[in-house]
Amino acid sequence: MLTGCGWKENAVQTVMKSVEDAQVVASLNNTAEQMYESIMQGDEGRGKQELERLAASLQETGIVGFASSHAAQALQEAMDEGQTLFASSGKTAEDKERTAAKIRLAMDAIAHPKQPLWLQYDRLIRDDNHKLWAAALSESPEAMIAAFNDLLRHIARVRPALLLSKDAGAVGRLDNEIMAMRNELSRSDISGKRVQERLVTLQRTIDSLWNQGEESTFLPVADPQKPIIWTLGIGSAIVLTLFYAAYRMYGLRKQAISIPGRRKP
Repeated sequence: MLTGCGWKENAVQTVMKSVEDAQVVASLNNTAEQMYESIMQGDEGRGKQELERLAASLQETGIVGFASSHAAQALQEAMDEGQTLFASSGKTAEDKERTAAKIRLAMDAIAHPKQPLWLQYDRLIRDDNHKLWAAALSESPEAMIAAFNDLLRHIARVRPALLLSKDAGAVGRLDNEIMAMRNELSRSDISGKRVQERLVTLQRTIDSLWNQGEESTFLPVADPQKPIIWTLGIGSAIVLTLFYAAYRMYGLRKQAISIPGRRKP
């Protein structure tokens, strides 16, 4: 009987600890959200205060101790980056907004492991890849590099959250594909065809992280027997792709896509 009672007491303590942890995580996530909202509204003073409060709470609670070393390091780096940015007078508002979003997404990944906000970046990253594909088709090195830089910014924003949600090996594969694409675009003889080949592999890796069941489809290879139709089709596709990407970027700034009760940075 004593053993049975002891087991029940330990079980209750375990449940209570889980509830307490959930409450702490919810509080930390709320602080991160307030920090992000303050920065986006231009209230850097309050944003800095919330960031300092979040840093102190994370250190005090040690709530991310369950995370892998890679994830904990990624979150710590994001926090350090944020504190460094706010301590510097030479950084732009855009830099601070980007780092605030990175921290916000990371904390949300801890608070909502089954439906994290970073999942909503799938379409935005896919748009970046479609722009890169279109630039590769046109053999424009400048456009390819510009599209890749957009992709890098969005991947960097969600990377700490990815490490808190996914296996470090899977995120490492994404890092490797990003590095391979960077190397390809650093060549003096950038080839649109090689970029397309790398991009197919990169998108497949991204799909695996976002748990997409179907592989992404890009624009088809040109049919030399229908040059006029192909040219018109590609021209329309590029225009639509760029227009849609621009529209989404504008929309994300003005009216964030939302999960009920939460907004994507």
